[in-house]
Amino acid sequence: MWNLFLGFLSFVMSVKVTPIKIIKIVDSFGSREKNNLEFVSPELIRCSVMQKQMDSCRSLKELIGEWTQFAQNSAQAGAQVVVFPEYIGLTCLGLVPFCKKVLSHIIEQGSMQNLKELKFDEIKLKQAVEAFHNFIYEVYMYAFSAIAKNQKIYIVAGSSLFYEKGSLYNRCVVFGPDGQPVGSQDKTASIGLDKLLGVAASDVIEVIPTPFGGLGVVLGSDAYYFECFKIAKARGAKIIAAPGIGEIGALGDILRCRANENGQYVLFSPLNFTDNEQAGIFAPLEITPEKDGIVAREKEQGTQMLTARLNLPKLEKNFDIYYNDPNKEFLQGDYLHSYCYSGKLPLFDQEKHRQQMEEISS
Repeated sequence: MWNLFLGFLSFVMSVKVTPIKIIKIVDSFGSREKNNLEFVSPELIRCSVMQKQMDSCRSLKELIGEWTQFAQNSAQAGAQVVVFPEYIGLTCLGLVPFCKKVLSHIIEQGSMQNLKELKFDEIKLKQAVEAFHNFIYEVYMYAFSAIAKNQKIYIVAGSSLFYEKGSLYNRCVVFGPDGQPVGSQDKTASIGLDKLLGVAASDVIEVIPTPFGGLGVVLGSDAYYFECFKIAKARGAKIIAAPGIGEIGALGDILRCRANENGQYVLFSPLNFTDNEQAGIFAPLEITPEKDGIVAREKEQGTQMLTARLNLPKLEKNFDIYYNDPNKEFLQGDYLHSYCYSGKLPLFDQEKHRQQMEEISS
């Protein structure tokens, strides 16, 4: 009965939502004649990030209209790149009839408002993914492609779930001003909500070439791992788009630290189920107005737009190339006997070290 019910809903959505309808909605908002990317200067890069408050959408036009209006307002403010939140592509599931009933069957424990206690029925979840993945894919890909083309800007389209060969991927697609995908980035660590959903982890960090330099994407909780930023930096990324979910309220501060550590601009766009996170644009401490790593930070709650200017040459002038160098003296020092790293000792061959010390003493 459950599979029949999902099959019926999948058929309904395939009729109600088509690529033609999606593109018509985007086109109804018009296209910009002015091209913000016609003149690109490293000192004058403008970007916008979305702070999205999760709410129920009543129609496809309302959902895509919000995305289009946001990108349009950002482009009018001069933005050349616009960042949407993580899992923005799943907000279309609110359009599915009996959505709450489907969720109640999938969720075994907790709720979407309390991700810490959330638990899914793995079998029913997989069945639901198989039923709706085409619908999710079409809304995400066709909508953001048309929006980027009409507004003539780069769009970092948050992320959505992609179902490929029996595996789920939390993937961000970046669209160019011609509406074509110019790159993508999959989540590299499956923790939190991704783990609950059964998302497969990637082992690749992509850097996307743009007229304003290398653009990297770090999705949500991947920000917990400094390696993502360091690899992107080594591959030429000066700007990191960071779509996220407001789970614990600390992601913005973590990203502020990453920006300072690696000498990068970080563009944070959160999806909030409650008032957890504020959108922010971060940079190394020395090049921000208040020396606090904040270029701009949203002060209001709810769905908001934040726009700011980036000055890329300042990154190189103020970045200490030795900031992240390992302290060799510390790693070799005798005080490491009492130092614990990841719960594993020793960090080096203690016996060999002891013999060397005895030889020196004698």
